[in-house]
Amino acid sequence: MSLKTDIRKDFLDLFYSDIKDQELENSNKLNLFTLRVTNNQFVYNELIDLLADQLHYFALSRTEVKKLVDEGKFRTLTDKARGLLRNHLEIKKNPSSTTKETEGGELGEILLYCLLESHLNAPKILTKLELKTSNQMFVNGADGVHLLKLSDKDYQLIFGESKLHSDLQQGIYKAFESIGKLLSQKGAKKDFEIELVSSQLVKEAYDENSYNLLKKNYHSKCKHRRNKHRPFIWDLLGI
Repeated sequence: MSLKTDIRKDFLDLFYSDIKDQELENSNKLNLFTLRVTNNQFVYNELIDLLADQLHYFALSRTEVKKLVDEGKFRTLTDKARGLLRNHLEIKKNPSSTTKETEGGELGEILLYCLLESHLNAPKILTKLELKTSNQMFVNGADGVHLLKLSDKDYQLIFGESKLHSDLQQGIYKAFESIGKLLSQKGAKKDFEIELVSSQLVKEAYDENSYNLLKKNYHSKCKHRRNKHRPFIWDLLGI
């Protein structure tokens, strides 16, 4: 049994794949996606509609989504996801807020989530929007945390960073700068992210089998092999 993603592969049909798996230094690979064009215009409206359809998967944990779907509360599912997003935006407006401001904000984070699940087939293992709206949680750090299966015995923990920027070069610099901060301070921020994921694993398991699989692979393959943590950089050129 493998962990499931919630975003379908056909999400990528909305994009051109301009660069695929281009080899870079240190065994890294570059993939470049561009939003499709129809009648000489980017299909922004289609993208907005598609992201809105996926919002509940991004904003709510798997256990919460499954609970509401099983109860047939589809209106509540949508309203709760939108409510969390609205609450988070209100918190960010508060001058005393500790929530970090990022270029592109939540739109970039939703895009990051959808691409990591649809392109890498890496399921989300931490729902940060739920935590960001909690007064008890301080969750600055990576924009997304996912688990990538390399083989039946090997998994990688992915820290995702999203940036929406009108200048591609500046966007890339800022994305790498954010990842650098996450990995700095002798791993303190990274270790915090790891402990945060560990405390929230039960929320991302849709049944006992998936929880046991998450727990086994996260703790044995990620927590105790920290050199296997792989920061995933996502940069989006906004036009």
